[in-house]
Amino acid sequence: MMIHAYNELYVNDAMYTLAEVFSYTPDARQADVLFQRFVMSGIAYQFGKGNPRYVNMPSQALFFEIVGSEECKNILYRLDNINKYMNKNIVVLDADLSGATKTNIFAKKFPERFFNIGIAEQDMVTTAAGMSTMGKIPYLSTFAVFAAGRAYDQIRNSICYPNLNVKICATHAGITVGEDGATHQMLEDLSMMRTLPNMTVISTSDDTQTKWAVEEISKVKGPVYLRLATPVIYGENQKFEIGKGYQFGEGTDGAVIATGVTVTEALKAQEELKKQGIDIRVIDMHTIKPIDKDIIIKA
Repeated sequence: MMIHAYNELYVNDAMYTLAEVFSYTPDARQADVLFQRFVMSGIAYQFGKGNPRYVNMPSQALFFEIVGSEECKNILYRLDNINKYMNKNIVVLDADLSGATKTNIFAKKFPERFFNIGIAEQDMVTTAAGMSTMGKIPYLSTFAVFAAGRAYDQIRNSICYPNLNVKICATHAGITVGEDGATHQMLEDLSMMRTLPNMTVISTSDDTQTKWAVEEISKVKGPVYLRLATPVIYGENQKFEIGKGYQFGEGTDGAVIATGVTVTEALKAQEELKKQGIDIRVIDMHTIKPIDKDIIIKA
């Protein structure tokens, strides 16, 4: 069982906090501090979301309500089992952009498995390639323009040609870099990456899908290019599958196939067209390679 960096942070925070909870000494100030950390661990959120029983409940009362619940004990059990199988071979590399890519969160938690290569994306790719030959699962992250553009030759020859197990997580793709301007905009990365041998290409459309993809690609044996996006479309329990698109609606008047941040815009268009009596389906093609041929033919 492979657990990615996001889950490792979640598990470690939750386990550490719960360990303190169950050895708790009655001090009001300490209770408030522990409660805040408990919330940050993500467990309290699962109980509080949409549950009127917890609305406006004082923090200490909520704290003990959750800790004493059967659900919490079940979560503790699951976390303990996950903790036993955490993948220690996952390493993260960045090219001096960890503040923007947020790999600095991983760096603070697991400094021995984080490597800031500096402003040297080509070096970062070849370093990741070398690590993968030693049994590591490197996740490297930088802006898409630097990942797919500046390091293309190294990705092609050092990762894809030998079919190495490296995960390239590209942020700030397309025109999402805003004021950084045209030099930092990367529109062609998906087409460049999908032509490479052995490469799996995924372009997520929202936060839930991104969390799923970051974990799921750890199970793929071989190179992966993951273009990240973080709008909110799906519920947190939505299931996805690599190579299978997700369809919104059964409209027969037309079909829009979108990927990444354009899925949000396609859904807006679907709603506007519905007001005009035009019923279309929207397909979130999160996997570019291998692409879902069946859903395209069906559309």
